[in-house]
Amino acid sequence: MRVSCNQCDWVGEVASQDDVPEQCPECGGTEFTIGNETVVPEEAHSDEGSEGTVHRPSVFPSEYTPSTYSQTTRDMDGEECLRRLVDMRVDFDRVRHDHIPTAIILPNPIWVCGVRLKYNASCRPERDWTPDSPGEPPAPPDRPAIPDNPYEPMPYSRRARRGKLVDANCAFAIARFFRYIHDELGVVQIDHAGIHPGRANPDNPARNAAHGWGKAIDICFFYIVREDQHDCVGFYGRPHDGIEEGHICRDWGPLLQPPTTPKERFLRQMETELGLHFSHVLGPDHTAHGEGTGDHTTHFHVDVHHYVGR
Repeated sequence: MRVSCNQCDWVGEVASQDDVPEQCPECGGTEFTIGNETVVPEEAHSDEGSEGTVHRPSVFPSEYTPSTYSQTTRDMDGEECLRRLVDMRVDFDRVRHDHIPTAIILPNPIWVCGVRLKYNASCRPERDWTPDSPGEPPAPPDRPAIPDNPYEPMPYSRRARRGKLVDANCAFAIARFFRYIHDELGVVQIDHAGIHPGRANPDNPARNAAHGWGKAIDICFFYIVREDQHDCVGFYGRPHDGIEEGHICRDWGPLLQPPTTPKERFLRQMETELGLHFSHVLGPDHTAHGEGTGDHTTHFHVDVHHYVGR
């Protein structure tokens, strides 16, 4: 009888259903598919029959090389961030905005450093997603070197192109992060649950004002392509039975517990990597600890905001 793990690529064969292991020998998972529809690859066969473990290339790397930066984008000058965005060939329009000194528009469809950025209000992965789904990024803008005052900003209410309003510092943090995950990990699309406008009053620089200042983004799904494989990993809504310790948050795993599967390790690594680009990161374990405002079991909240009265 053939058996395969539902959480990784382990495939084996057992004599009966009673012989199915309690845990996957590859990732420690406990959910299996049992039956003849599970095909044991040719490389798993030997003269004595089928061998138990098959190693296949995975979209999730076994090791991660973190990036290093001497300064977070929150502490950088906004004009310098605009120059860096141009150097990275990021397409944007600078606009005038009452509450955001260095406001820009990322025009639709949004492509940043080879990664498509799409709005996802439902926090559900895109159905029938394939590597061809994002399409091809548009050609980078052909712009000359920008002067000390980059681009004469146009009024926000009369902007030429529709897109997402964001602070230049936050946009530069997004660009650095996207460049890393695209070049090193094969991420080609990111789903987000919100940038701006936020739920806060920009006139009141309170704890929850980061979205209102255009300095935050909520990231919920990563779409990865490596060689001939592709996969999606992220957050599928609130975990089972609330947010207390030990409850399951899909792809993240049990809250306040170390990762055991490739997807869990990937998301934990993304939380660490985001901390190198953004000054404030909130994820499922922070919500379980009671940190931050709102529910962050459905997304990563990251920002470059200067908080007041914390």
